[in-house]
Amino acid sequence: MSHGRLTLGVGLGSDRFAQEFSKTGEELDDSVRAEWLDETLDILTAGWTGEPVNHHGKHYTVDGARFLPRPVAGRVCGRSGEVRVRAAPGRGGVAVVPIGV
Repeated sequence: MSHGRLTLGVGLGSDRFAQEFSKTGEELDDSVRAEWLDETLDILTAGWTGEPVNHHGKHYTVDGARFLPRPVAGRVCGRSGEVRVRAAPGRGGVAVVPIGV
């Protein structure tokens, strides 16, 4: 169906509306979740080169993993200026910034 392709959409999320984070014990601090997301995007970007990934970061460790299939495009959504950094061309992303949300 996808011909071996994947489109991934990511975002920082918010506890503002349904309190999903509060109810499940997830991290509430946006800055910590932002660190997780940034490190995750770095790992995924490295993995989609097709080469093995070796990453030893603040939050995650990856040794020799490969990520397949490679994505067609990435989507990083949000309302802050940081969303454009997360969707940087080096990560193959597209920033989608909703207005008035």
